[in-house]
Amino acid sequence: MYLEVNGSVWAQETDAIIGIGVELDGNNIGFAQIYSNGSSTHRPVVPAYVQVQLAEGQHTLTLFAYTGETISDMNDFYTAVIHY
Repeated sequence: MYLEVNGSVWAQETDAIIGIGVELDGNNIGFAQIYSNGSSTHRPVVPAYVQVQLAEGQHTLTLFAYTGETISDMNDFYTAVIHY
């Protein structure tokens, strides 16, 4: 089973690695990132495909700013899909 995460983020600085961190049930499991050589432009990240093993029941998925340079606002959108 794989968890796919993609979306968009931006940075105020130039030449920054920015991205979306992925946490599942309180554990960091991966990130989707991109190198941004321009400033103040929303950029789509390269999708991340993270292998996961899930037991039956509820789980908590958290997406967060991957680096200190990463900014997300109301103009950014995210998708998380489980492939099995």
